[in-house]
Amino acid sequence: MASDSACGEAHGREDAYCIDVPTQVAAVKATLQSCASALLDEHFSGRVLRRS
Repeated sequence: MASDSACGEAHGREDAYCIDVPTQVAAVKATLQSCASALLDEHFSGRVLRRS
């Protein structure tokens, strides 16, 4: 894979583990979780306000 060889080249070894991928995945997951929480908060607050 192209990304595997790019990681290897960055570290000087083809079999080197590229830490950037898991770091980026974790950042995306955290961002999506934050967005999901904000959407749910907005949704539930809108429902509570309409029923009151």
